[in-house]
Amino acid sequence: MQISISRTMQYLNGVKDHIIFKEPESKKSRRLIALSPSNLLILEEHRKAQENIRESLRLPPITENDLVFSHWNGGPLLPDSVTHVWVKLVRKCGLNGIRLHDARHTHATIMLKQGIHPKIVQERLGHSTISTTLDTYSHVAPGLQQAAAIAFDDILSRDSALNK
Repeated sequence: MQISISRTMQYLNGVKDHIIFKEPESKKSRRLIALSPSNLLILEEHRKAQENIRESLRLPPITENDLVFSHWNGGPLLPDSVTHVWVKLVRKCGLNGIRLHDARHTHATIMLKQGIHPKIVQERLGHSTISTTLDTYSHVAPGLQQAAAIAFDDILSRDSALNK
């Protein structure tokens, strides 16, 4: 299962209709992201809860164009409200000081450390170029460099042992 990133929401401070939706900044930002089975289960439960609320309030059913995370009536959540919920969750877990955007960096760092190809990480993050991903996460590279050197040495050792 995949999730589609096809639009962005922008909050315009001080404007009457303060939320607009627009095309992502770059072509690479418009993307499909594969979901893990556990993420899929969580999102399915969330959607069922949204459907139940809408049904009980006699609101129209959810469509594919509706937001994944919204108010009970389908209206968009303000960015600060999402941030406040994140801060409360982080404090409850005893992880003070971790910003919501840090979760994105953690996701990318873990994938790179697991040996996921940087191109896949770039696609998941929506970076317009691979150099953006590699420059941003170069701090992961020293460990990857060492792992690559050891793997290469292992291959050479194995090949030389087979040729004897």
